[in-house]
Amino acid sequence: MLYAIVTLAIFAGLLNRALRQESLGLKKLDARFKLFELRDELRRGIIDASVPYNRWAKYMDTTLTKTIDALQEVNIWEAIALVLSYRNDSSIRQAQMNLENALKKKENEKIKQIYDKYEICLFDFLLLRHSALVGSIKRTGAASIRASVAVDRCVAYVCRKRDQAVRLFGSVPETSTLLKYGGS
Repeated sequence: MLYAIVTLAIFAGLLNRALRQESLGLKKLDARFKLFELRDELRRGIIDASVPYNRWAKYMDTTLTKTIDALQEVNIWEAIALVLSYRNDSSIRQAQMNLENALKKKENEKIKQIYDKYEICLFDFLLLRHSALVGSIKRTGAASIRASVAVDRCVAYVCRKRDQAVRLFGSVPETSTLLKYGGS
């Protein structure tokens, strides 16, 4: 009888893991399609001349493509690592300032709209990908207050840094071509 219960528990765990992996696969697929849609919107704009074909359009096109290819690596832990790794990188900061200044120009208004949608897509993907983490924090009981406080601090830190982290995905060489197109 004990053997049957242990076997059932193992199979339930394996089924749960398979379902979570499939759910993550669907989230990635959805994000990929949204990113492809943004890239198609950009390319249609270039073709019909509503988007100028300049270095910022090239940046957006290649960054969307690179992010699509690297979507497997886009997660909250990678975001934290990127924030920590590139927080003092002056070339990234300069390229981000160049991008921000370029996106303020009237001629790049459509590219700015696509860039904003790109950031929203990445942020939504991060939230969906880590929804279990947020849910488990809410369900943490009083018995694990110390663990809860540590996790809450970690999540608070990530929330404070989320805009910086999402922006970094559009800036760092792992998921972007900003240094190629946005450098001085």
